[in-house]
Amino acid sequence: MKKSFFRFAAVLLMGAFIAISCEEKPGPDGPDGPDGPEVPETPTKPSVQVKIDGDFSDWDAITADVAGKDDYMAVVSENSAEAIPVIKTSSDTYNVYFYIEMYVDALPQNAICSEWGDSWNGTPEQGYKGDENNDKNFHHNPPLNVFFDPDGKEDTGFYTYANEDGEAAIPGLGCEMCAQQVCFYNYEIKKFCIAWNQTNIGPETLDGQPFDYNGTFFQDSDWNSDGAFPQWGWQNYDGTGRGDNIAPKPENIQSVVVGESMIKIEFAIEKSELVNLPDEATEYAWGICYRWSDWNQDIGPIRAKYSE
Repeated sequence: MKKSFFRFAAVLLMGAFIAISCEEKPGPDGPDGPDGPEVPETPTKPSVQVKIDGDFSDWDAITADVAGKDDYMAVVSENSAEAIPVIKTSSDTYNVYFYIEMYVDALPQNAICSEWGDSWNGTPEQGYKGDENNDKNFHHNPPLNVFFDPDGKEDTGFYTYANEDGEAAIPGLGCEMCAQQVCFYNYEIKKFCIAWNQTNIGPETLDGQPFDYNGTFFQDSDWNSDGAFPQWGWQNYDGTGRGDNIAPKPENIQSVVVGESMIKIEFAIEKSELVNLPDEATEYAWGICYRWSDWNQDIGPIRAKYSE
């Protein structure tokens, strides 16, 4: 009887020892030790991956709650009465991605562009209609302006458009480039179309001196009627001189109409298209100024980290 009892007690003690040995260990020196608990390694890419392929379902996983816990993406929900009620952004090794929900009525309708066949709308598929069925007020007006701050610093570059008080439309955004899109809605093919697109990056020199985009901030409301950012100064991406350039490229834009009133747009700006992007930059900022008819909206600055 005694032997059985001692055997039973020994089994219990051994089981308890095994249980303690298998228990998950706390961090270095325990939770209250000098090193504190173990901290999981910070990810170097967003938790949700997206592609510009016309399938918008991958954006559904990027919610405000997900983006709030992820440094590499952002969700902006504006008033539903605005032209653009929702914007989402993310990045990967090669691109910065944008997703926009926009009201169809907020876009120019079936427009033509003053540059005619020299622009994207030189074919019926892109909305070129000649002189009939077009928005006569469209002429060279870029409604969608994506201001980009590749170095993430608000005290370098230029400010955006000026507002009615002559102040920056998006305070705190020192942008080095702007992707301007002369865009419209083609009601026959039911697509968001771009008639003309350019990337403005400003002058090579200012007051006779080379302009250092990532070391200087220029703010002068007298630069032109729209603020300090020079609208019509652009360069080739390789920095060798003046030349027409576009970002995003046409193959990096997709759109789909939802119901009769809403259009979803996704596009990517390649990192190689980010003019004045310093090698050491880890964070970027962006803002959108939408200008069309009575639809005026300024969004930003929104900041996020570059994905590695």
